[in-house]
Amino acid sequence: ESLRNSLLDTATLVIISFVLMVEISLLIMIYINKHVIPVRGDLLSRFDEMDRSMVRPLGFLVFAAVNVSTSFIPVLMKERYEPMFGLSETVVLGLPISAEMLCLALISVFAGDFIDKRGWKPSFLIGTGIIAAGLALSAWSDSIWLFIAARALVGAGYGFALMAMQSYTVKAPTEASKNHALTELNSGAYAGINFGVVVGGIMADRIGFAEVFVVALVIIFVALFFAWKWMPSVSNAYSAVHMDELL
Repeated sequence: ESLRNSLLDTATLVIISFVLMVEISLLIMIYINKHVIPVRGDLLSRFDEMDRSMVRPLGFLVFAAVNVSTSFIPVLMKERYEPMFGLSETVVLGLPISAEMLCLALISVFAGDFIDKRGWKPSFLIGTGIIAAGLALSAWSDSIWLFIAARALVGAGYGFALMAMQSYTVKAPTEASKNHALTELNSGAYAGINFGVVVGGIMADRIGFAEVFVVALVIIFVALFFAWKWMPSVSNAYSAVHMDELL
């Protein structure tokens, strides 16, 4: 039994390492294309060739950071369980994830107007900042109430960041660019979810729950820095006005 579990862990780590290697390789290729290989001068071609692909590593980082705790939150809640409002234990154990999803849904509804006014990048930075606050509170919370509030914060920031990234992709200048950008975002998101869930579960078993939240906090800060430093900051991602000037 012990040998079988070790083999399964090894196989899982090999697969996840391959996923991470692919994402890092793609990021290196994007960097080379953007900073080393000369590109054509017009903005439309620049977006088509490089900028749309940058949303993939960004999505990977955000989804990995948010989902790194998904596999062990019920276990953590079982350790901290205390009766609440006469609710059953099963319901109480699911409250952090429920609070996270509720705030994600609510923020997603109201974030659109803010993103249209302020631009995708400031909105994304705000969202990742809220996620960071939620992850920090998750790591150092010592009560079930604080932990539920922390996950609600993560959900709110997650909604903001997700809507901002989607806004970046759908405001690409052509249908081909939109489709490619959405594909890049979805690919990075699925890879990030798988990476976060698996690695989070493995790390929690070895270093502890609080430490995993700290790792997630580091990942979200990397995403914040990546967006602030390298992602395009044009609020409308090449709006019709800018395209008319170029074409």
